[in-house]
Amino acid sequence: MVLIAYVSSTSKAPAPEFTALAEKNRDNYLFGITSDPQAIKAAGVPTPAVVLYRTFDEPTTAFPYPVSSSKVEDFENWLNELAIPILGEVNGDMYEIYVTSGRPLAYLFVDPSEKKTQDYIDASSLWLPSIAASFIIQNLESQLKYPYDQSKVIEAAAVSAMVANYLDGKLMPKLKSQPIPETQDESDVFIEFYAPWCGHCKRLKPTWDSLADRFVDAKDRLVMCVSTFYDGLLSYAFCLFKLAGSRDFIDYDGGRSLESLIAFVEEKAKNNLTPKVKAPEQEAQATFAKPSEDQDEL
Repeated sequence: MVLIAYVSSTSKAPAPEFTALAEKNRDNYLFGITSDPQAIKAAGVPTPAVVLYRTFDEPTTAFPYPVSSSKVEDFENWLNELAIPILGEVNGDMYEIYVTSGRPLAYLFVDPSEKKTQDYIDASSLWLPSIAASFIIQNLESQLKYPYDQSKVIEAAAVSAMVANYLDGKLMPKLKSQPIPETQDESDVFIEFYAPWCGHCKRLKPTWDSLADRFVDAKDRLVMCVSTFYDGLLSYAFCLFKLAGSRDFIDYDGGRSLESLIAFVEEKAKNNLTPKVKAPEQEAQATFAKPSEDQDEL
């Protein structure tokens, strides 16, 4: 995006306020200012004018309020609103922009034209349904979610009515609960809910991999899992811990450093996750055998 100010003088209003705006937001947007008559004529705008040029939605948008009397905050609020596409693909870059906008988000889930694979373990064994909402509204402030009825076909009129009900405060959020499993395993379970477009998830991945390496010798007592997008969650990267034999999950709300994660696992785990000490003669062998009952103890 590029924001250009067309002025008759670079020393008179709105030039000083526009210059201050550019200095404040120079890391996020491109700015330009001109008093050249030929450039102003080519742009086809009166002076003074501030015009935003972008590659999405309306390519050219002029500042709609009195330009000469506007302050930095006025330009900034207008610019931040127009910096967010009305409809765009949610990815690592755009997700941060959408989240910081402070506005409710509406997601539309469609089948990707090209299936992208992620190196993760399917968490279906942890009783998490794989069906995701086809359309959902999320209030970022309250972290409540309002999913479209999955049993119905998506239609423009139905989605429009749903959005209208949300704006009128008539739509009820939906919080999901998971079915109680019939059996429980003997392993502790630590699971991260991962969304491919979430920057937090991408930053956590190397640490999560290191955590798995840290407890690799306890893989028969600790299961490390990663699950992709699930519409019943409040945020990403969201982590849950389940004690061996328990039906309850514990929310992880600590730091995202490797040390913090290790401390949490060691504190909460029901199983002893200390690596088993190998005898010198055992380390030289490729396999380990369980002593029979008739063997004498040393």
